Amino acid sequence: MERFFGKNSALGTVYFNGSTAAYPCTSIVEDSNESQFKCKFGKEPSPGDDTLLLSIPNGNVSTSFTIPYKSNILSYSLEPSTYPPLFLDLNGYFGENANQTIIFINTQDDPYPCLVKSSNISFIHCQFEKQPLPGSSHINLILDNRTYVDPIFYIPSNTTISTVIIDPPSYPPIKIYIVGFFGVNSTSAVIFFNGSTNANDCTMIHANETVIECHFGSQAIPGLTGIKVNVPNGDCSSQFNIPYPTMITSISLEPTTYPTDHLYLHLYGYFGKNADDGLLYVGEPSQPYYSVRVRASEKDFLCRFDNIPPSGPTRLTINVPNGEYLSNTLLFIPYPLPTDNECMTRTNNCSGRGKCENGYCKCDSLDWYDDCKFNISNNQISKQVFSSNNPTISYQYDDYLFKFDLIAIQEVDINNQTIRELKTTGNWYYTDKSTDQLKSLEYQIKNSKGLYENTTIISTIQASNDNDSRTIQFGGESIYIGNNSIKLSVSIKEWPYSMVSESPHLVVLFSTTINNNQTIIGCDGSIHHIETFQSFQDSDSIEFIRIISNDIQFFGQFLPFVISNNKPTYSKIELINTTRINDQQSIALIGIHLPQCQLCLIDPQFTPLQIDRELFGQGDCSQQPPQKVNPKRNWVFTIMIVVVVTVTAIIISVIVFKKSPKIIRDYRRSRHHFIPMTEMGAKPRSHQE
Repeated sequence: MERFFGKNSALGTVYFNGSTAAYPCTSIVEDSNESQFKCKFGKEPSPGDDTLLLSIPNGNVSTSFTIPYKSNILSYSLEPSTYPPLFLDLNGYFGENANQTIIFINTQDDPYPCLVKSSNISFIHCQFEKQPLPGSSHINLILDNRTYVDPIFYIPSNTTISTVIIDPPSYPPIKIYIVGFFGVNSTSAVIFFNGSTNANDCTMIHANETVIECHFGSQAIPGLTGIKVNVPNGDCSSQFNIPYPTMITSISLEPTTYPTDHLYLHLYGYFGKNADDGLLYVGEPSQPYYSVRVRASEKDFLCRFDNIPPSGPTRLTINVPNGEYLSNTLLFIPYPLPTDNECMTRTNNCSGRGKCENGYCKCDSLDWYDDCKFNISNNQISKQVFSSNNPTISYQYDDYLFKFDLIAIQEVDINNQTIRELKTTGNWYYTDKSTDQLKSLEYQIKNSKGLYENTTIISTIQASNDNDSRTIQFGGESIYIGNNSIKLSVSIKEWPYSMVSESPHLVVLFSTTINNNQTIIGCDGSIHHIETFQSFQDSDSIEFIRIISNDIQFFGQFLPFVISNNKPTYSKIELINTTRINDQQSIALIGIHLPQCQLCLIDPQFTPLQIDRELFGQGDCSQQPPQKVNPKRNWVFTIMIVVVVTVTAIIISVIVFKKSPKIIRDYRRSRHHFIPMTEMGAKPRSHQE
């Protein structure tokens, strides 16, 4: 402080802002004289504008002055606030030479410089010369040859998703926790699934910079799911798995023949985490047959029965932490194989055209079928008929048209109640892909918006030439297909299964016209009543269907098994209902039950056969009333249905002949059960007209 202070100025006392208490500022004697007073603060004064009173022997002197602020950072902000930031704004006190400030992030050894663009005493705006690293850091200021370090500084990260936690971990999930980095203002987050633009996919409940909790707005779709989070800090995407509900896609039995001391049951599908805590039993809950678990994982479950369940179709229940699954259509406990003597009695010694081996007929020629009673016909009186609207298997004989139609695909629950149904009749367009050797028409169902917009259904009809027989590989077996056959395949991809129904599965529905009463006249004039439907022993699963018109018999045989991931599993063939047309005819609806599949392929073939009428009574067939065809032969069209399921495909194949009889050997019975017409139509579920 320089003025005229007189002698003994070193004895002066300093007062601030009118205070009556002397401020601890001790004079420095050697530096004080008549024109100068100098003192040393005993405590740090408060910065800002102030009034000073100096009391000295020569009199009192007062003046106004400013105590400068210490260089510091009061606050900072980044532009933009999301990563990567381009600019840094500092608020605080930087002195008169703020524009000369050197600013960098981190340390001098690893600096990220920020070049001052504008400044004043209390504000600095600078631009990063290179992109800073996200996370915690320090702001370093070099001002007036002094370094100031602010230890509190954070550069936000990219918006990222590190993991998604599902709650509960089994199906159906209710909410998810999205863990990652979402920046400030994450409470405005919007979550989308699988490319959707529906902001209600998952409703945000709570959010901070590192965790977002949201609740599903509707039933979650299981499988690999894409997720996108939209927050002010930026968008980010990831994928996570929503667990499937407990399901069974296929079943295998070991051994496959009865009787046995121990029965092993191997289930494939999805059973979730901690499946080894699960329990499996068959039969009704009031009289269950419990299994002993051997091993279990998310995708398979192996168990053993020491108390062997009885033969026949049975209810299956598996209860795991992921949820319970029940089925009345997937498990069939095999019957003991018939003896060769039983075979000879049942088949009249294979109709004299083969021999019994292991309880079943082995015919002398591939052209003989069904206990060697029928052989492939080369007669041209029937012709194949094709439709431009439907992939229907049809044969025309005079004025009679035999049709076996695929009319709908149903999803049903454990009680066989229809959940949803896709009608297929008249809803196709086709492309001709025929060759010189094979007539081939590819039909595709017309897509529509809504529930089935992601479902693809393609059907292909292939018709063999009149003299073209062939052998194909099917389910690891060689299958013989006779001439004049029609093969129908149907591919069902991405069926929208209901996730709120109990144990849903598919049923493929076929329709055909049947007779209410039908007979065959033997060559001796005897009349033989022919049941339309014939089931496997002690079962309501259809094995045969017979339809007679004039001198033609249309004969169908079904094999009740599927192959899933190259593993055989039982499939029920069910007479859904019959609708009476008149006194002579009714329409029958037949359903093939399938496990859950994402890509299903159905593959029927039809071939005309002959039946020897002398097997129904020997005599002079020429004495019978005139027939429209050879009086000793009736025409027969045979259907055999095999179902194959894989992870990507379910195949239902209707075939006529097989190269190896073992493909059906374990699924035949020693005797058959006929379904009278009076029992038909008793099912509670029906096709929705």
